Amino acid sequence: MAFHVFIDGLNLYKGALSKRPDLKWLDLIELSKELMGKYPPAFIYYFTSPMKRRFSGDLSPERQATYIRVLGHQGIRTIKGKTVRYQKWLRHTEFERERFVQPTFPRLFGVSDYLIKRVWKASLPDAPKSKVELLSEKASDVNLASYLLLDVFQGLMDQALVISGDSDLFMPIKFAVEAGITVKVVIPSQSQPLGIIQTVASEVAYLTREQLESSQLDRPFQTPKGSLIYPPDVWR
Repeated sequence: MAFHVFIDGLNLYKGALSKRPDLKWLDLIELSKELMGKYPPAFIYYFTSPMKRRFSGDLSPERQATYIRVLGHQGIRTIKGKTVRYQKWLRHTEFERERFVQPTFPRLFGVSDYLIKRVWKASLPDAPKSKVELLSEKASDVNLASYLLLDVFQGLMDQALVISGDSDLFMPIKFAVEAGITVKVVIPSQSQPLGIIQTVASEVAYLTREQLESSQLDRPFQTPKGSLIYPPDVWR
């Protein structure tokens, strides 16, 4: 019985890994086996977008590239969307100095607190705004939905594992189940609601820390040709 795995990389990262650097060296094959009863998947898709540097010296793109290299050596197919950088004016929700901006302003005889309160007062009845830079991942959810349905209608699998908490996948999961595919959805974070996905998926579960801990790559990872790939230092 063949099953394919469809992983929303950003959703997995934000939901389960961003605050757990020691678990980022994740073995997606072992994780899939853990989630589906120990037998290996026929194919794994990993959907992500190339990271952009957020500041000078930011090594996130290199860390991501290292991990994707490992996935390639494991036979995992990475499907890339794109990351868009843009700026936008956004309202503040906090007026306390410690939460108004990070790194926080020093408390200079109460001057910073006074000025923040003046800013809030001047903006009434609205809230003060700041112009911020945002990075947005595009096309990963559409790509996941497309590859899921492509494999369904080509008859390449009879089971699917979807690792994502994105409710936008409701319709493709619904279509897959209606086509006779057993679809298990694993949501990376307990803070993500089950939502409408639970009404169409064959099974829904939350990813646990124990499952992540038991599904780690070797350190270093040895490629089929014998070369070694080490995890980033901040992931140890």
